Amino acid sequence: MLKLSVTVPSGGAPVVIQDAFPTEGPLVLEVATNATSTVNLSFTQLGRVAAQIQSLFEAGNITFTLTSIAGNQTWIQESDLAGLPEIYSASESITIGGETGTILYGYNLVAGQVCAHADLFVTGAASNTGVVVRSILPGQAGNAYTVTAVDTGGSGLSAVLTGSDLVVDFGGASHTATEVTAAINGSITAAPVFIATAGGNGSGNVALQAETALAGGTGSGLTVSCCGIACTVTALDISASPIDKLTITTPNLGSLATNNGYAKIKVRSGEKKADITVVTTTA
Repeated sequence: MLKLSVTVPSGGAPVVIQDAFPTEGPLVLEVATNATSTVNLSFTQLGRVAAQIQSLFEAGNITFTLTSIAGNQTWIQESDLAGLPEIYSASESITIGGETGTILYGYNLVAGQVCAHADLFVTGAASNTGVVVRSILPGQAGNAYTVTAVDTGGSGLSAVLTGSDLVVDFGGASHTATEVTAAINGSITAAPVFIATAGGNGSGNVALQAETALAGGTGSGLTVSCCGIACTVTALDISASPIDKLTITTPNLGSLATNNGYAKIKVRSGEKKADITVVTTTA
């Protein structure tokens, strides 16, 4: 069994989390404003209410914790020890011709791997000048990327990725961490490799940066496929752990998706695998 604890902050509206298919008995968790309520539930029940929890959490209506109950052999314990990924929910359907913004929700999607990152433009205690560049996907491959900031003058702020080297050019002017972050994130939109985040409030002007390698990435990486064809990962959010959010672009499936109108999406994280079956549509 698992224990779910949900808190509604002061000033928030009361919430009700309910299992729509109570095959294992009724499951209703009511949480009042500025209060915390708990309930014991199975992994199967968690899978059915997880979308409700995720929606409330992302809207800022609740915070929550999910723990295993001592003495029981639970899926959460097993996944933590073995690093097993699990997908519990996906977008309702995907189009056969390919679709952007398909979202997968799951647990342990990085399977214990770490994303490479670099802390850039930080000068002393001036955290508002800093920018963190982090590989979107976990794995050692992220360690191969480098970031350099130069000023060739007169051409305006730009960020260009050539191979594994990202060069930020100030273009003859000073720029804040927020501006540099936006330039980096906008440099590769179709198949982003990493994401930048401004430090502090991002208001400080950043300094030139010698070539700096991303570091700390561990594992063999994460890949996603649909009907055996590679998908493009555009975002990975593990900040709301234990619920992870993976955003992908699915490919043109052609005749591969005509088998009864279903397609299988597979995630390989390190040496571990997880999959989910989704409905396919023609438009």
